[in-house]
Amino acid sequence: MLLNVVVKKAANALAFNNSLNKLTFSKDRRIRRTDEFKHVFRTHQRLVMPYFTVHYSPNSLLNPRLGVVCSKRTAKLATDRNQLRRWVKETFRRHQKTLKNMDFVVIIRENAVNAKKEAFQTCLEQLFAGSNCFQKS
Repeated sequence: MLLNVVVKKAANALAFNNSLNKLTFSKDRRIRRTDEFKHVFRTHQRLVMPYFTVHYSPNSLLNPRLGVVCSKRTAKLATDRNQLRRWVKETFRRHQKTLKNMDFVVIIRENAVNAKKEAFQTCLEQLFAGSNCFQKS
């Protein structure tokens, strides 16, 4: 019985270490609860970009986390909202290893709906890859 518990804990620890090496967007990388979003909004640190606004706050976790907000007012069609969210998540996923341990909340703006994917992702790349304030030292 005790051996099974030890083996399960070791397997969980190994799985956690392996997940750190992968470029996935797992649940521990997401901001999901309302109080987590509110905490980031209360810090009043933000960057305004052409297609989105980014609120950010340092966290005490071992990894950066992302939350994406795209309202019906921004994009009427659910497919458009989901596509914009996917673009943000994909760019974050690719750059998460180089980011500081911070919480990021990206609020997508109305003009992003008409943006081309290349322009939108270039703006995201500038944020995550080009901004020195978010890069690990």
